[in-house]
Amino acid sequence: MYLGNPEVAVPPLTALHDAGHEVVLVVTSPERRRGRRSAPPPPPVGAQAADQGRPVARVEWSLTGVHNQLNALAAIAAAHHVGVPPEQAASALAA
Repeated sequence: MYLGNPEVAVPPLTALHDAGHEVVLVVTSPERRRGRRSAPPPPPVGAQAADQGRPVARVEWSLTGVHNQLNALAAIAAAHHVGVPPEQAASALAA
């Protein structure tokens, strides 16, 4: 699993892909409207994951901070380990 949004998080995701590592889910925030565009663009990591054909879960969390993000990622990984689909775990964390 990979958790990220900004452009700076794209090269590590690309490196994982190029090295052949399995990334079962990319977790990112939902698209946000910028200016007057008709369709909001996806976060850079979400766009890269889609280009790589990886599943993307878009989660809106009210918690901020690296520690909270790492806890959420660990919860999704633990859920995946016991058979809960990562997309479902990410969705449950957003609720």
